[in-house]
Amino acid sequence: MPSFIRQFCLLLVGLIIGVQLVSYAIQLLDKFSIEAALIFFFAATCLALTVIVWRWFPAQLSGVLLSLAVTLLGLVCIDYALVSISSRSEDFASAANAAGVEFDARTKTEIIAELSNDGTAVPVVPARTIWGQEDIYPLGGVSNAVTVSCNELGEYQVFTSDRYGFNNDDQMWDAPALQIGIVGDSFAQGSCVSFDETVSGSLMAAGFSTISLGNPGMGPVLSLMTIREYFSSQSPDVVYWLFYEGNDFGNMAGELLDPIADTYLSDISYQQALSTRQAEIDQLLITEILEAQASAADNSSKIPAIERLYTSVRLENILHIARGIRNTPYIDDNFEYFETVIASGQTQLDASDSELVFVYLPTQKRYA
Repeated sequence: MPSFIRQFCLLLVGLIIGVQLVSYAIQLLDKFSIEAALIFFFAATCLALTVIVWRWFPAQLSGVLLSLAVTLLGLVCIDYALVSISSRSEDFASAANAAGVEFDARTKTEIIAELSNDGTAVPVVPARTIWGQEDIYPLGGVSNAVTVSCNELGEYQVFTSDRYGFNNDDQMWDAPALQIGIVGDSFAQGSCVSFDETVSGSLMAAGFSTISLGNPGMGPVLSLMTIREYFSSQSPDVVYWLFYEGNDFGNMAGELLDPIADTYLSDISYQQALSTRQAEIDQLLITEILEAQASAADNSSKIPAIERLYTSVRLENILHIARGIRNTPYIDDNFEYFETVIASGQTQLDASDSELVFVYLPTQKRYA
């Protein structure tokens, strides 16, 4: 076949591929962010050019274009994953509308701003917000504050935190005898639902004096820390330890990287005396919240998807992930850590004559 015919065929193939990929990019405008579609289009162009220049330019150029295209497509995948997370609110809205419930479309920031007109309102502060950078490791949130959680059922969960920043009736801390204690993550806190639908709220409605020390992001090590810090003096009759297999093992791996958290395992008597340091905790968390709000306001004028991609590929974040991969103990190799955590919690509760009930929550996909 003459070279000009071969070149014409390659050009035609490249144009066909380019047109087809452009159509895909246009479709992405409905499913992805605009920025993701533009990146996809640029990657598709690189792929098409790779085909076109394969015979006209050195192979090195084709290799560069191909590598660039693959890299950009990878970034689109990252963007899609991040956008998928943020688009969950649309799924919640659809589910609420299907159930005949009006969905509150306001953002959490807007809710907090409106509630702050009558006083201080704060978001739920996950347990691992402050770690590896301070001489204190908070486990609860801001105390005695109007606290805004999440919206999955049409309305935002808003509660007034207790004296230690947890989702409880504060009077329970003064109860003459505490029957039930609960530790764990968002399941234990009762994220996104009204108090009477939480585990602790249901138990209280049944007549049991109950305190829940749940907080989103709590893995096994933080649950152990919480038991030692707050239940050693309360001595509940029973402590329910809620463990979710979907993320608690992963949370434990990250928790073991923090020197303070690790000390709770190496020294069974170690405590931070958090119940006496709530003013310090409040100041630290409010400062963190204000900095996060200022950062969000500063980024409001930036292109969201590009900003997400920039955050994902920043060198310091990549190095942080690499350090975690290198140093993090995972399930198969370090299951003894998990056994040590549970055994330590059992020992702690035995000393206060509290019974431990370990509640294992499987993932939905196990039975889907």
